[in-house]
Amino acid sequence: IINQTPALIIAITTPVAQTFVKKAKCPVVFSLVTDPVEAGILDSITQTKPEITGTSDVFPYEEQVKLIRQIHPAAKTLGLVYDPGEAPARFALDQLTRICPQYGFELISKPATSTSEVPIAAKSLIGKAEIFFVSSDNTAIESVPALVSLCVKNKIPLYVGETGSVEKGGIATCSVSYGSFGVATGKLADRVLKGEKNIPVYVPSEYEIAVNTKAAELMGVSLPDSIIKKAKSVYTQIKEK
Repeated sequence: IINQTPALIIAITTPVAQTFVKKAKCPVVFSLVTDPVEAGILDSITQTKPEITGTSDVFPYEEQVKLIRQIHPAAKTLGLVYDPGEAPARFALDQLTRICPQYGFELISKPATSTSEVPIAAKSLIGKAEIFFVSSDNTAIESVPALVSLCVKNKIPLYVGETGSVEKGGIATCSVSYGSFGVATGKLADRVLKGEKNIPVYVPSEYEIAVNTKAAELMGVSLPDSIIKKAKSVYTQIKEK
């Protein structure tokens, strides 16, 4: 693609964006990059480069922790398995380390550098963490089915960061609307192709709740009616594939 000298490159996800930003000789619009600064794409979220812009799908971690607290008012510990080799996972760890104490949670984290390591790391948290959480970590997200099985077996509540993982068995999330990113990315691309430069990064400001009542039942959690009523998506089964 780079050798074909296109007018514009749209790079989806952090690893792809990192590659094209370094090598492209044309404007780049990135999409679904959690932290473009930590990823080395931009120097600052507010200081753009003339021909680089995009969308950040940073999870609303405070809203997610707040949701967990509403469902579990007496819980004290939150467990996180994360891949230290992933920029989004490191960003999540930093954010949760800061946010969890504000809501009365002790964050207990365990590294896992591959999908095969995730269930092993999660098992080591049993008895230490009352609740498990999956952040914007591709390694952990790919392991959600294994985590769901582990949590159902041990009656440990599992919360996730995006709606797709709720459908697969996470109890609930407060998530960005991924449908909005395609629209936002398209609009940014149009502006770039029209010659506009120094365009600010799109960061969503509206979120939606999703719940899985079957997962909650199997993990021994009673979801408040008030949260179910607020949910945009309510799943009543666990998607196997």
